[in-house]
Amino acid sequence: FNDVTPGSCAGVTQSMNAFIRRQVPAVDLLINSPGGCVVSGAGAMDVLDLAKRRGTNLTTTIYGMAASMGGFLSQTGAHRRMTRNAYFMIHQVSAIFGGSSSHLDEKQANMERLQQMLFSYMSERTGGKLSMEDLQAKCNDHDWWLTPEEALSHGLIDEII
Repeated sequence: FNDVTPGSCAGVTQSMNAFIRRQVPAVDLLINSPGGCVVSGAGAMDVLDLAKRRGTNLTTTIYGMAASMGGFLSQTGAHRRMTRNAYFMIHQVSAIFGGSSSHLDEKQANMERLQQMLFSYMSERTGGKLSMEDLQAKCNDHDWWLTPEEALSHGLIDEII
């Protein structure tokens, strides 16, 4: 229920690792997030996927919104749910560049790799309803906001609650 930050992702990682050690059979990850740090969020996605591979039945439930990195985190659930008044938002990976101009090309290339990885993951989770090309086109120059019904029809969630 906040921004995706290194601190919030550290909390998710610590909790999920504890659940894995204790062999907790089911976890419901509640999401209401405007998004945030892509690198930290991608690390949290890895731990959530590890928990599923180790036998934890992971459900993700969106309350309010799952925007940007929050939307990508929602895709980790074996079962993905969304409340009736929530929103789902996807856009291209963005960052604020700092440092010298000689580093801009490298940072741009890293952002593009992250976007390819995240869009590929999301496309796979839709079961073929959205290709990577579809995702990129929908997010080309703007944020793509979806209602629960739209998210369900595009395969981004499994159930509206």
